[in-house]
Amino acid sequence: MKIESVNKNINWHEIQADQKHAYIEVSSLEEVQTLIRESEVPVIVDFYAAWCGPCKRLAPVFEDAANQLSPQYLFVKVNVDTVPGAKEHYQVRAYPTMLEFENGELSKNLIGSNFIMDYLNDLIKNKN
Repeated sequence: MKIESVNKNINWHEIQADQKHAYIEVSSLEEVQTLIRESEVPVIVDFYAAWCGPCKRLAPVFEDAANQLSPQYLFVKVNVDTVPGAKEHYQVRAYPTMLEFENGELSKNLIGSNFIMDYLNDLIKNKN
């Protein structure tokens, strides 16, 4: 996995070494905002809850997309139960919700595992 530097103040190589996946699991609202604002590639953010069945079903598809589409996209996961203020800030009301940002602006909003899986599978299929 290769994570491009999106913020000069954060050592992404250290984050990469700590990550077990091709996505970034954020721990604060500020972290996700920085990633969205500073990224030079589209950012796909998965808002999920650990107790959510459809979120669990989406997880392997999201990870597969991250593995196949990085570094053309930056994949981020936000656990709404452990990242205070994230669901309110992004007005997430159902899980899973996927938001895609380009140049810091919201470009796509999908709710529900089936819609999100279809979208991610289409991205993988059309990656060339």
